[in-house]
Amino acid sequence: MIYRRIRDLREDKDLTQAQISKLLLCSQRVYSNYERGDVNIPTDILIKLADLHGVSVDYLLGRTDTPPNSPAKRYETIPLKNNLKKLRKDRGLTQVAVQLQTGIEQALLSKFETGERIPSTQTLVLLADFYGVSIDYILCRTDKPEINR
Repeated sequence: MIYRRIRDLREDKDLTQAQISKLLLCSQRVYSNYERGDVNIPTDILIKLADLHGVSVDYLLGRTDTPPNSPAKRYETIPLKNNLKKLRKDRGLTQVAVQLQTGIEQALLSKFETGERIPSTQTLVLLADFYGVSIDYILCRTDKPEINR
């Protein structure tokens, strides 16, 4: 996955990779790898980048072309369990049914719902696409499940 938008947003603010990496508490090399798409950006770093640039995680990942202001809710911890379980239950699905349709192991789904594990970026995109909601909704960064297109 190439993260073109994080580079564009950084350049729009006339910031260097070194400056951003200091804010993210990582090396410039690691941040450079994020921009080039050489490594996947961890979910907690995506949230920090979205907050830093005042955009949604969905915008960073190219799932929407509308760069809204940063969602109103911000959390120190990520309460994923609430929205993932709610999404599944609202659709009358079991974890096994979600596993069969997404390929995500039921044991992992359970850990995501209880907050024991945080899904990777690819898993967040897969779950957001599966449920038809924004990643920011899954991450409890907004109350609106729809993606701004």
